[in-house]
Amino acid sequence: MAITMTIYRLVPDSAVTAASSKAAEDGKHVSVLI
Repeated sequence: MAITMTIYRLVPDSAVTAASSKAAEDGKHVSVLI
């Protein structure tokens, strides 16, 4: 499974950031373009 997303703005305590980090820790391939 791969997760790819484009983020235009990011808040300090973003749920998206936390979920992306958790997915990467769980062995998923995560690509984020900021």
